[in-house]
Amino acid sequence: MYRELRDNPNLNYHIVGFVDDDPWKLGMQIHGVPILGNVDGLSRLVKKHEIGEILIAISSARERKCGGIVEGCKETGIKFKTIPALGNSSMEG
Repeated sequence: MYRELRDNPNLNYHIVGFVDDDPWKLGMQIHGVPILGNVDGLSRLVKKHEIGEILIAISSARERKCGGIVEGCKETGIKFKTIPALGNSSMEG
């Protein structure tokens, strides 16, 4: 997903960071972009980094957690989208 957003000139996104619930990943980077925290701290991260939109990319193995992530996104009050796995449709809020 990162490479598509970075390399596609039709997608006007500036990636601020990633969120992951694995505490071992906190502070690590993906393609030079930091993992900023977890879903529980999403509202704080949105304010701190002036995030305007959240993109949710979840592997099919983790889809069962998607509901909690969507609820966390709704609490921020900003726009969010899920990037669906093949064969699924996306949710927007």
